[in-house]
Amino acid sequence: MKATLIVVILAVFISSCKKPTPEPQFPQPNLPTVTVVSINPLTYNSVEVNAKVISNGDDPITSAGICWSTNTNPTIGDNIIVSTIENSAYSAKIENLQLKTAYYFRAYATTKSGTAYSNFVNFSASPIKAVVLIKPATNITLTTAKISSYLVPKQGDTKASFEYREGASTSWKSYNLFLGLEGKNLNDTIKISFDLSDLKLNTAYGFRMKASNSAGETVSAESKFKTFAVADYDGNLYHEVKIGNQIWLQENLKTTKFANGDQIANVTDPVAWGKLTTGAYCWYNNDSKIGDVYGGLYNFYVGTDTRGLIKGYHVPTYDEWINLLVFLGGPEDGSGGDYRAGLQMQEIGLSHWLITSSLVTNSSGFTALPNGRIRLIDETNKFTFEYLGSISFFWSSSLFGPGADCATLYELGLKTGGISYLNEGQGIRLIKDK
Repeated sequence: MKATLIVVILAVFISSCKKPTPEPQFPQPNLPTVTVVSINPLTYNSVEVNAKVISNGDDPITSAGICWSTNTNPTIGDNIIVSTIENSAYSAKIENLQLKTAYYFRAYATTKSGTAYSNFVNFSASPIKAVVLIKPATNITLTTAKISSYLVPKQGDTKASFEYREGASTSWKSYNLFLGLEGKNLNDTIKISFDLSDLKLNTAYGFRMKASNSAGETVSAESKFKTFAVADYDGNLYHEVKIGNQIWLQENLKTTKFANGDQIANVTDPVAWGKLTTGAYCWYNNDSKIGDVYGGLYNFYVGTDTRGLIKGYHVPTYDEWINLLVFLGGPEDGSGGDYRAGLQMQEIGLSHWLITSSLVTNSSGFTALPNGRIRLIDETNKFTFEYLGSISFFWSSSLFGPGADCATLYELGLKTGGISYLNEGQGIRLIKDK
């Protein structure tokens, strides 16, 4: 009996010393890796969260998006927006956030093995000022103008107004605008236009736009324009500029009619120009689009016709050209070309001039354009166009022997006293009657 007991006990002891069989080990699946790329405020209470998939992990992604909460580590158990992945990127627009509340956002991606999250980013919704951009005035006339701007309201409580003033006055006139923002995307750009009327002739104005909401006030830069002083019979508009004791029009004449409405003959045949003894005009190269910019080319007879061109203005005499030259620092006898006067009269830049100088200021406001001319170049009595972009040609009303005085302006300055045949075609710049 004793021997049997010992064997049993020993068997039990030996059995209890055996190692247990280990559980099988399986590798853990790799979940996706995602990150928040940026968070962009859209309006005062909405943002766009942009995310990116760095790695898909071991399994296809079945769902991805943005989750958020007022807690530090939001999950898909909180607020979520499911997004569509395109080229590894996705985003979500989140609206109706409470002002001055800290929100936390995380990107997530889910596979059959589980959900992975990015680190959190935080954002606190706060009021955003409106964005305004003013545009140059258009449809400017003698007494009216259209002003326009672009507005991004950002908030539903945004209000806006146009303001304008005369010259450098500190007194602004204001017009409140109806925006009608209810139901609109507050991040959309709204174009707003306003028509000004009852303006003064030949007067400089400044205008701007103001917008305000709970975030504060936004004021655009000031844009400026100048109303026109006078119109010819065709309706072409002209500004005035005062130089010394003279008042000149700032644009070359473009009219096709005399001041009483009679038609000025439009002669397009270069041979016919040589036979003219009455008033006629043409456009450079017979192209009216060039005329829209540089004005018409007229023979001498147009400027001295008793019917006139614009009531209250006339073609300057030789002496009036000399007075202009002297006022701008030129020689009193008008001889040669004066560089100082030309620098003060030529339009700045290369928009129209082929050659210019960094010393050009146009400080007089005369704004001379290189309109060219039509003239006889050989003995065939055939005229041709020349010097567009290079030289300004202007008639005087003063006869000198068989021709008439003209004023020319080019890179070497202003020259007066040049004599042109009466049937040449040149520009006309009118001066106001005293």
